[in-house]
Amino acid sequence: MADYSLLRVLLVDDSEVDQLTLQALLEAIGFAPNNITVVSSAAEALDHLLVKKELVDVMTTDLQMPEMDGKKLVDLVYTNPVTRQVRVVMVTTEDEPALQDFLQERRAKHLQKKGLMPDQLLRVMKGFYPDGAVG
Repeated sequence: MADYSLLRVLLVDDSEVDQLTLQALLEAIGFAPNNITVVSSAAEALDHLLVKKELVDVMTTDLQMPEMDGKKLVDLVYTNPVTRQVRVVMVTTEDEPALQDFLQERRAKHLQKKGLMPDQLLRVMKGFYPDGAVG
């Protein structure tokens, strides 16, 4: 199994309960707690990425958030040369084909929030880092 402990994660979700749940799942598959930054909005995420220029390997985001939704955030991250390399996972209850197409075009992955288990998150990470090639 790949060692995810050195990867830096930006977790974006406006729900505190979902933040705690996803953080626990990330830690369960090997992400280090001190490498997980949690923010409550897309604006905060962009501040971390573009203003503070924090290095991030993986960003998880919710779809439905106030002010700026997850699709707009994913689009801004994907189209900016500074952040284009960030691997993105959208964790949401939505599962429309149009959303799947949108994410696939931006090299992002989708996970169903309802009933999310560590093995599902691990499969997505293995898709980003095949053969344990982390970094």
